[in-house]
Amino acid sequence: MPPISQIGIFRYVQPPSKDGSSMFPSRKRGIPMNLFHSEEAVSQVMAVALMVAVTALLAGVVASFCLSATQPLPESYSVGATAERINGGIAVAYYGGQDAHKVHHLNWTINGVEQTDWLDAEVGANAQNTTPVPSTRCRVTVAATFTNGAGQVILDTTI
Repeated sequence: MPPISQIGIFRYVQPPSKDGSSMFPSRKRGIPMNLFHSEEAVSQVMAVALMVAVTALLAGVVASFCLSATQPLPESYSVGATAERINGGIAVAYYGGQDAHKVHHLNWTINGVEQTDWLDAEVGANAQNTTPVPSTRCRVTVAATFTNGAGQVILDTTI
């Protein structure tokens, strides 16, 4: 059999031997032998198209997961309160803020114990604890509940 060389994806029959004989007398020199029967399983164009499709699919899955995982941020309100030690007790004062008109009621605690002296939701309201507090540092928190039912800690301090 005469040697066959490969140029690109086509195979060409080498020129006939010196004696003029050829294994493929019906084939002329330069005609591709495998024009319609490539030995490659998938063409390069199809491989690139498949890679692009898989990449786009993965990007879509990741994007949909990331976008669906985020929750809208809760509304933040601008109101505040202060706390200080007075005469062996702790007093808190509500000084309002931009969203003071949205406050429904206020609760306050000392070291996690809710206080019985209610802090009114009126700007400038004051309250003082009725139980003795230790002379060591105390954690004071004031939480506001708004007219829409949302809650927010407006003071969390240690005095």
